[in-house]
Amino acid sequence: MAEPATTAISLAAHLRSSGLDRNAVVRIAGQIGDEVAAAYAMGRACGTLTSSDVLIHKEQGRLRVTLLGLSKDTQGVGPRLADVRTRANAAQDEAADVFAFGTLLREMCVSMKESGQAAPDWDAAIAACLDADPARRPSIAGAMQKIGLVVSEPTLAVVPPQTGAPGPAGKWGPFQLLQRIGKGAFGEVYRAWDPLLEREVALKLLLPRD
Repeated sequence: MAEPATTAISLAAHLRSSGLDRNAVVRIAGQIGDEVAAAYAMGRACGTLTSSDVLIHKEQGRLRVTLLGLSKDTQGVGPRLADVRTRANAAQDEAADVFAFGTLLREMCVSMKESGQAAPDWDAAIAACLDADPARRPSIAGAMQKIGLVVSEPTLAVVPPQTGAPGPAGKWGPFQLLQRIGKGAFGEVYRAWDPLLEREVALKLLLPRD
């Protein structure tokens, strides 16, 4: 039996219709942060991300967010693809992504206030993301922490192999390791399956340092 098709409406359209409540806004903000953090961990960045690029799917009463050109199932789709690039200057790219994230948080809060709803207290986080000095802006994970969310792509310290490094079964704690997608002087990035979220995540493992 075929699964019912899901409809996707942009965040911009939702904001114009004031169709999002506080709980939905918090869930959407968390998923946007997750997607941007996962893409950035894989060397992709999109500093021009706007609310028109954020697609909100309703599946069995639950909201799922994808980002045009960044999310796995939208790569090659949408007008923002040209703006997605392999990062050449990591600091500048992340600062641009954080600015875009802060702009989306501000849009959601403004929309809620205009519709007479109590918006989340994200003013400090938004101000930090939109700081005129890019060097003072937090990371995506840091911005999410400021609004009380935890990025789903956790950074875990790698312990010596005999006490817990990824084993033959390809697991790291509860995560199922699917593919190593990056390696550098400081650690490795894996594509992994999170059984709690029931979705793929980017798992960043830091190598031990003296």
